[in-house]
Amino acid sequence: MSSLFIGGSERDAYFNLLKQKYETASYKEINKDLVWMAKPSLKEDVVRLMADFDPADRETWPQQHQWLKDTLERFEAFFTNKIRNLNISEYVE
Repeated sequence: MSSLFIGGSERDAYFNLLKQKYETASYKEINKDLVWMAKPSLKEDVVRLMADFDPADRETWPQQHQWLKDTLERFEAFFTNKIRNLNISEYVE
């Protein structure tokens, strides 16, 4: 599983701005099964991707590890500069 957690007092604005600007591109550049989850009852909103692997199945560990490596690299490459350069004043409800 790969996740991006967004918290803090302005989390709804940051999460929704990221989603508005980059949701479609995230499916193409990271994975089509990425899930954007606003969690109003919790402290953080989440962007998550889960794989359908059984961690107890040692025979598939190489595939699991490769998926995790590739996914984390795509997550980092996709979100890092977008988050750094996010301007909350651009958010419109």
